[in-house]
Amino acid sequence: MASENKIRVAMLSFAHVHARGYARQAQQNPRVELVAVWDEPEYGGKQAAEELGLEFYSDLDALLSREDVDGVIVNAPTSMHAEVMIPAARAGKHIFTEKALAVTLADCDRIIAAVQEAGVQFMISLPQRCNPNVLFAKKAIEDGLLGELTFGRARGGPFRRPGPLVWGA
Repeated sequence: MASENKIRVAMLSFAHVHARGYARQAQQNPRVELVAVWDEPEYGGKQAAEELGLEFYSDLDALLSREDVDGVIVNAPTSMHAEVMIPAARAGKHIFTEKALAVTLADCDRIIAAVQEAGVQFMISLPQRCNPNVLFAKKAIEDGLLGELTFGRARGGPFRRPGPLVWGA
C-alpha cells in the first residue's frame, strides 16, 4: 500500500455513466488516492484524466505494471470486463467494478478464477440495493404487506420522484 496508508487506485475506463461519480467519490475518500486512468479512445478517459489531473494511459499493461497502483475501479463496457479484469487480477490489483460482472457465463468464470488465483479483493457495485425505495419494497415483501408473492418484476432504473414515496402511486 502506498504512503500515508492510502490505497492508490486507477480508473479503468470512463465508458459507464457511473465513472465520474466513482472517480469523485474516490477523490473525496481520505483513504484513497486516485493516480491514473486507462481508457479506449472513444470513452473519454483521456479528457477525464486531464480534468482530474491524473496520468493517462492508452496501454493497459503499462498502467497495470505500476507498483504504486493497489487497485482499479472498472468502468469499461461490460463486454470488455474480462479483458481488463483478468489482467488486473493477474497484476495483483484489487478490483471494484460496476454490475454486471460480464456478458457471458464463461467470462464470469474466467474472471472469478483469475481473482481467486491472484488472491485479490473483488467487489461488484449494485447501488440500488441501498436505494430507500428498494429497501421499502423489500421490507413490504418481508412483512407480508403484499400477501404471498408468486411472481415479481422490477425495473432497475432510477427510482427518483419528487416528494415522499407513495406506495402504489
